[in-house]
Amino acid sequence: MLDLDIVEVDGRPIDFKKNPFETLFFENTNPTSTTKRTVKVKNSSPILVPFHWSVYHSKTTNMISLMDDKAHYRVEPVQGKIQAGQTQEFTLYFSPEHAEPYFEYIDLIVEDIPIQSVRNPPEGLKNFALQASQPKSRIPMPTYVGSNTQFMSIPLLSMNLKGQGNSCQVVLEPDILFFEGDMFINHAYTKSVKLRKDYDGVVYYKLRMEGKSSEGLSVDLKTQGFTIKSTGGDLGDIIDSKISSDKEIEI
Repeated sequence: MLDLDIVEVDGRPIDFKKNPFETLFFENTNPTSTTKRTVKVKNSSPILVPFHWSVYHSKTTNMISLMDDKAHYRVEPVQGKIQAGQTQEFTLYFSPEHAEPYFEYIDLIVEDIPIQSVRNPPEGLKNFALQASQPKSRIPMPTYVGSNTQFMSIPLLSMNLKGQGNSCQVVLEPDILFFEGDMFINHAYTKSVKLRKDYDGVVYYKLRMEGKSSEGLSVDLKTQGFTIKSTGGDLGDIIDSKISSDKEIEI
């Protein structure tokens, strides 16, 4: 009989049969950064079990796919085989795009396993098998769990995935600049500030001039090879860029 269970989460042994869980929680994560958790699945049955994971952001989808393009979670390895009596470790990754909660779903689907080999199959799986066994059934395949058909595969293990994207934290130092001392007409004076991020993800930003105290001032803003020039009353330009590998940029 097919016997596949989660036996370990993040290095801690668990008894999934006695204490099953429905949701795997991820720690709060900065946008464009990634956190991960590990799950070990043991194949206690005497047969080789081919598998694939399906990750999706909505339970209303009617498509079968390994990875939903809109999902913010992924798993490695996404498909393969678990030998009889062996344990396979999986790494699940969470990568938020914005500072908001993410609720998504993941199914472990076994392939080419006869329904007779599944111990205590769920009602949905039994109904699926009954429909496939009818003489006039339109299902063009034997009754296998997760076989490739036009119908939705029925998962053997399912989990909800829950994570939260943090707000971006950036610091501008100093937060105000003073041009002090004697200054002369037709001379250029410069000062710099640092825009710094405090995490490993990418920070997207937009930089523009809000206004000037005098129309006669000529002000330039320069950073990352971009320049905003303000002559007279022109304040319309915007620098739209990002901080990625560097921890800070100079403006």
